[in-house]
Amino acid sequence: MNEASVWFWNARALRSHSRIDMPILLFPEEAAEHWLNFANDIRFAQIRSKVRPLPDVILVSRSLSDEALHSAAAHADLVADPDGSGVRWSKSSPEADGSLTYRVDRSFKPELFRRRWGQMEPNSFHQFTGPSRFDVTLPALPRMRRAALLRLRGEPFGKLPRKDSVAWMITKRGRSKSPLPASWHGDHLQIPVYVPWLGFPELTLSIPRPHEVVSQLLHEVTRSNAPSIPGMIGLTVMEQSDISTLRDLLVVEALAALKTERTEHFLKELRRLNRGGYPDWLPLEEAKELAREFGGRQERKFRSATNVLNGWTALDVTPGLEIACAQGWVERGLGPDCDQCRLHSFIPLHATSGSAVCPACSAPALYQRENNKKAVEVVYRLNAFIDRAVDNGVLPRLLVVAALKGIDPSTYLLPGVDVCFDGDDVKQEVDVFGIHEGKVLAGEVKVKAAEFSKNDQIARDAELSRRLGSVSLVSVGSR
Repeated sequence: MNEASVWFWNARALRSHSRIDMPILLFPEEAAEHWLNFANDIRFAQIRSKVRPLPDVILVSRSLSDEALHSAAAHADLVADPDGSGVRWSKSSPEADGSLTYRVDRSFKPELFRRRWGQMEPNSFHQFTGPSRFDVTLPALPRMRRAALLRLRGEPFGKLPRKDSVAWMITKRGRSKSPLPASWHGDHLQIPVYVPWLGFPELTLSIPRPHEVVSQLLHEVTRSNAPSIPGMIGLTVMEQSDISTLRDLLVVEALAALKTERTEHFLKELRRLNRGGYPDWLPLEEAKELAREFGGRQERKFRSATNVLNGWTALDVTPGLEIACAQGWVERGLGPDCDQCRLHSFIPLHATSGSAVCPACSAPALYQRENNKKAVEVVYRLNAFIDRAVDNGVLPRLLVVAALKGIDPSTYLLPGVDVCFDGDDVKQEVDVFGIHEGKVLAGEVKVKAAEFSKNDQIARDAELSRRLGSVSLVSVGSR
């Protein structure tokens, strides 16, 4: 839109209605020559006015010369104003004499009709879980009851998605007496109200908690939804520990290295036995369920800090392992070597005794020694639950959640949701779903970037995000 159009619409929007009903018409440059009934349209607009300004028409242009405006006035059968002393008023109608007067006025500006649309007033309030009272200071208004728009902006609303359903949660759940539903206007919560309010300018609102918002958003767009198996595991980890520590150096790498190969190993064996694929009678999702159920028969892996990560020394890795131990994700222990049954076992430190005994066959054994064979070697292993979490691919999802919460502490993401849409009985999993910095996010998390190039993965993720009404988020778990 060019400058002239902006000027016109500002003048039209700001024109006064209290003193005079002044019609404003916009004509293109060629109107004088090519607009049918050009003169009649101007006359009809002028006749609609209840009072008559003198001159009847003011011609204004940001680009045309005075000569072009006078030529347009001649095509419209307008007569030059004999008195150029300014705008005058008359109670007569232009129908009384058949002529309309005009004047070219370069000084005419829409600022002549300046209006103030609302006032900003800072207010403070106490926000509680559930309904909270907002004390709103209203400007002085006549005591005539009228409708108005109340727009609220501030910290409580800053991190909420700009969705109508969220506005409804804020107002209706807070027992707001608004005649119409609340909505969003930019970063303002816009509420229709009646003013003046009856004796007290107060409003009761209820700011929803992040998990309530995410639940509502899911119910809006899905026929059914529930945490997936990795999602339930991830939620438990989030409730029991501080996942922000996953961002510390080598914590994620150490946890991944201590993972016991179960599900992926089981699936690889299925593919190998079936020559690169799964049997026709065994879909991929069912194969994963089978792997989770029967792929966990192996003993949990344990290693010393020296042998956890290739290329890293014990001095590098031990701080990350100790952070994981503090969160309860990793156990310290000793590993006895049994010459009788040839099994290498793990004994938690709290269960060790003065003499090493093989927990498998109860024969005397020796604790593993460090490389110099002088000191007993401390070994680490994942606890059973975290081992299952890492095996099910939960760790990269939790890392995404931790990273986004580091940017915005109000972030709330579910680490795995199974969803079904109306008209579609196929269950789909979204790896992460929730809110972050006022946006709705849905994303796919992979350990390796190459996984996104398989089976139209990116197209599937984009379509799933569209149906969820979210911004798509793609993440790679490896660092």
